[in-house]
Amino acid sequence: MLSLLLIVPDAAVGYPVPQQRHLFERPLSRDVRCVLAVDPPPWKPDRPASVYIRLENRTDAALELKIVPELYLRNFEGTYYSLADIVQNKALEPIAKGEVEDIVPVSVHLDKNSSATFRVDAARTKWDKEISAMRWPSLSLATLPQGPYWLRVEFFDPAGTLVKSNEVRVMLEKADSEKR
Repeated sequence: MLSLLLIVPDAAVGYPVPQQRHLFERPLSRDVRCVLAVDPPPWKPDRPASVYIRLENRTDAALELKIVPELYLRNFEGTYYSLADIVQNKALEPIAKGEVEDIVPVSVHLDKNSSATFRVDAARTKWDKEISAMRWPSLSLATLPQGPYWLRVEFFDPAGTLVKSNEVRVMLEKADSEKR
């Protein structure tokens, strides 16, 4: 009697298990839309780096948003983030609650089917590598490496779904005084 032994690696047996790429990612908001624009195209440390954030209420009811807007600058080397107060055009600063530091969310009111536009100077906020999320951003925009980046804004709406803006290309350059 002839026996045939077939050795097959486990990965090839049965049907492949689909990979869940974004296991922890929340669904995108249908109630709030965020549209991003920048001016001027090259950002320099000695000039304002304007970010225009338009929030659109896509519902038939007024919305009271309590949000922590996060700006993200992504290049080929990594991602930097900044917590921004879009209403007061400044960095969101942590406050001490006993031994713990926390961020107070920004309050934004949007009437039904309306929009509001906010201007934030990215040079007035604080930045850090996304991987260092265990500490609050503390770097100036001028300390980030020069070159091209993609900028986006993210926050969560009252329903806990993700509001994510379009991405806009920006260029970080040297200050005019450094070029001489």
